[in-house]
This record gives sequence, C-alpha cells and structure tokens, in this order.
Amino acid sequence: YLISNKMNQEKIQQKQEALKTKNAELDQQKKFLSSINSFVTNLLDQEDILSVSWEIAENVIENFGFTDCEVYILNEEKQRFEQLASYGLQKSTSREIESPIHFCLGEGIIGSVAINGIAEIVINSKKDPRYLERLDGGQSMVCVPIIYEGKVLGLIVSKHKQEDFFTIKHLETLSTIANIAASRLKIAKAKRKQSKAETELRDSEKKLRQVIESALDAIITIDSRGRIKEWNPRAEEIFGWKLEEVIGKMLTENIIPNHHHQSHEQGMEKYMATGVGPALNQRLELTAIRKTKEEFPIELTIIPIMQAGERSFTAFIRDITLAKSTKDEMEKSLAKERELNEFKSRFVSMTSHEFRTPLTTIKQNVDLIGFQLEMENSKAMEKYGKYFNRIDSEIGRVTNLMNDILLLGKIEAGKVEIKKRANDLVNFAQVCIQKICQGRADNRSIQLQIIGVQQPIQMDAQLMEHVLTNLLSNALKYSPDTEDPILIISFAKLSEVKITCKDFGIGIPKKDQKGLFSSFYRATNVRNIQGTGLGLSIMKEFVQMHKGTISVISEVDKGAEFIITLPTS
Repeated sequence: YLISNKMNQEKIQQKQEALKTKNAELDQQKKFLSSINSFVTNLLDQEDILSVSWEIAENVIENFGFTDCEVYILNEEKQRFEQLASYGLQKSTSREIESPIHFCLGEGIIGSVAINGIAEIVINSKKDPRYLERLDGGQSMVCVPIIYEGKVLGLIVSKHKQEDFFTIKHLETLSTIANIAASRLKIAKAKRKQSKAETELRDSEKKLRQVIESALDAIITIDSRGRIKEWNPRAEEIFGWKLEEVIGKMLTENIIPNHHHQSHEQGMEKYMATGVGPALNQRLELTAIRKTKEEFPIELTIIPIMQAGERSFTAFIRDITLAKSTKDEMEKSLAKERELNEFKSRFVSMTSHEFRTPLTTIKQNVDLIGFQLEMENSKAMEKYGKYFNRIDSEIGRVTNLMNDILLLGKIEAGKVEIKKRANDLVNFAQVCIQKICQGRADNRSIQLQIIGVQQPIQMDAQLMEHVLTNLLSNALKYSPDTEDPILIISFAKLSEVKITCKDFGIGIPKKDQKGLFSSFYRATNVRNIQGTGLGLSIMKEFVQMHKGTISVISEVDKGAEFIITLPTS
C-alpha cells in the first residue's frame, strides 16, 4: 500500500510538473501572441518607411527578448541597402542614427543574405569567410530577409557578443516579424514613391506656373468650347483685360476681331470632328483686338492638349506691332540702300569712264610732247624728262585708283562672279612672284616656302591673281631696305590651304588693325607711301567669295603677317 501510494504520488507530481511546464509554455505562447498582436497594432499606425523600420527594431528589443536589432531597407534608386533603424542596450528615444551604414548586394554576411534571401544564424561571424568588420561586427548574429512577392525589401539583423547565442527560436521569431512587416513595408515604400511623385508634380506645377506668370508672351488656354481657362499677366498687359474679366468667357468676346470669328469657329469644329487643324502647331501672323477695340498685329502659335480625356488649346501670343513697324522701316531702308548702291554703281562707272577719256588724252599728249622734244632738242629732254616721268606716274596712279573704285563698285553691286576651277596654287604663286619682282631696280624678291603635300585647289584664277598680286606688292612696298618677304603655302590640312605672307617692314599699329580691311582706310604710319586704301578691302571680298578668311598679325617696326585660309574644294 505504502509503495503503491508513493508511486501514485510520484505520478501525480510528474503530471503536475508536466502541467506546470505546459502552462509555462502556454503563458510564453500567450505572451508571444500578445506581443505579436501589439506589434501588428503598432505597425498599422506607421505609414512611412522610417517609422516602420523603427517600430520593428524597438518591438524586437522590448517584446521579444533580443538585446540588439538593426533594420536595413533597399534603396531601389541607388541599388543599396541603407540602415534606417538601430536599437540596442543604449536605447534612444530620438530615432536617429549617428553614422548609418549602407552596403551593396553581396557585401559581408548581411549582403550575402540580401542576395540569396535565406535567413541565417551565424555562430561566430568573425570566423566566417564573408565577414566584414564594418557590417558584421560581434560574435554571433541572426539575419532574416524581409521578402514580399519574392523580392528582398530589407533585412532584420540582431547581434550578440556571446558565441553561439542565437537559437532556432530566435530565427523563427524574427522570421515571423519579417513576414508581418513585409506587406506594411511594401505599402510604406509605395506611399513614399507616391509622396515623392506628388512632391515632384507640385514642384513641376509650381515651376510651370512661375514660367507662365513671368513669360514675355501672352499664354492663353481655352477649352473645347472656346471658353478661356488660363490668362497670364502678359496677356493682361497686351490685351488690357484682367484675369477675372475673361475667365469662363468665349475667346471671340475678347481678342478675336469680328472678321476672324467665322474662321475661328470653323477651325474649332473641324478639329473636334476630325482631329485635324491646319492652324495648329505652327507660327502664324494675324491681327487681334485690345480692350480698347484697337486692332493690332500678333504672332500666334496654338498647341492642342489632351488631359484627363478632355481637349484644350494653349495659345502663345506675341505683340509684333513694334517688330512689324521696324521690319517695314528696315525694308524701306534696304530698298533705299539698294537704290543708292545702284545709283553709286552707275555713278562710279560713269565717273570712271569719264576720267579715263581725259587721262588717256593727257597721256597721249604727254608722250607726243616728249617724243617731239626728244627729236628736236635732246638736251632739253634730259632736263625735263623727270617731269614727264612724274606726270606719267601720276596718270598711272589715278588710273589704278579708278580701276579699284570701279572694281569695288562692281563687287558691292554683286556684279563680280566667281568661276572656280582646279588650279596648281604653287605654280600660280610662282608666276605672280615673277611678274611682281621682274625688273625691279632694288633686285628684291619674294621667298616661297611650301609645307605639306601639294594638292590642287578650286579657285577663280583672275580673282586670286588680284589677291596675291596686292598681297605681295604691299609686302615689298611697306618693307623697303629690309630682308625679302616670305610667302608660305601650307597644305597641312586636307580640307584647306593656308597662305601666309610675312614682311619685315614698318608694321601696322594695333589701333589701325581693326579697320584695315575697310574701304579707303590706311594705317597712320604709312607716311608718304602711295596707296588708295582699297586694295585690302577688295582682297577681303575676293577671299570671302572663295569661302575663305583673311587676318593680320603685326607690330610696328617688326613687320606684318597676312594669313589667308581657303577651302581646297
């Protein structure tokens, strides 16, 4: 009996112990479920990603028996995970991280879990080959991914200084929390995107409004029935109507003249019926009316807009009264200038012709007198010959001036045509040098240098002869008693040829270089050296007719360097 009674008592005690253990487990489960319920309740109140992240971290520490919790969320724009919450023994109520961590996929143990999406318990992180000091510090750790629809949105990480601290229970707890948080985190991320999009939209609308408000053109928007929806400040200035006076009214009541009403209405009807509008998306010149009933010219562009299934039209309008008036005045001025140029051309041609006849007569008579004097009194000819030579020289000078003026007149009148053909520029230059230097009393010449591989160029031989002749003559004329000028022809570039003429003479003052290529302009230091001031201006015209350029580099008493570039074709 005693033995039986003792055995019964032991069984009862065992049952009581088992029941006590079961009750403890039930209490633990109840506490866990209560914590989960509290977590879910708190989580539902959080709407942004940061709040959701901190709610996870704080609940893991306070309700589930962890001592450390970090939450990392994927930044999809930067394609990296960022630490948004970190909560541990040193609890903080500020929800701020002094130096938040971020990492890319695959970095350290945590980055590895982010790639494969499988939760892990790490017994000793420092012995793991994936270990990364700044990320995986501590002895043991548990890392659980937050997954939604197969995509890793974030990570929940807990660390402990003790090796092999975390158990399967820890892993299951964090996994449960991660599963609960996933959908809320997805919603928070969607709200963040929506909020960002709304902010960007508001900013865009604000910028658009600022552009419209500060635009120099009138910007007017009407609906499909022709009623005004938008009327910017510039429209108020141009037409005289205030915004509140025109909103909701028909456009024909305010700015469209009566004689345009029918075409406006027909155009609207056609576009609404067919989607085709000949006046849309192009710049037009029409007339409009102000509040004062004044009709004036405008430049108009209309753009159709479809928004929320409703059609509207935005017009950009510019008052061109002044521009129109200026254009008319310019056209009158240009017509008058063309008339004057034509008159000048005729006058120059006539004057040159009239000058040629007496000059020819004078020269013939001077030659005749000289011939008679030579025949009758050779000693007298020796005495007066120098005067005959001076007269002959001056006649030649005036003749050259008349030729230049006549040529300039033809250029300005557009009567000089360019006829380009393939030519050997080097041979051409050699012929020009020979013509200029042959028979000179001072025996001076032009040194010719060639750079690169010679190639034929397209040019007008007659015009280019004038250019080179003037260029080389000037080089000799303005560098007396110095070393010979140099002509360099460079074929260094395939598409162009560069002609450089350098002398070592009197040079050109800086102040004179700007106007050097103007008609009748001469440098201030030419002293008594003869010239008309037309040679360089004619040269420039001929070079430009070849689609080339001419420029000068010079210093006083150090010579001048004229550079011409011409296309080879």
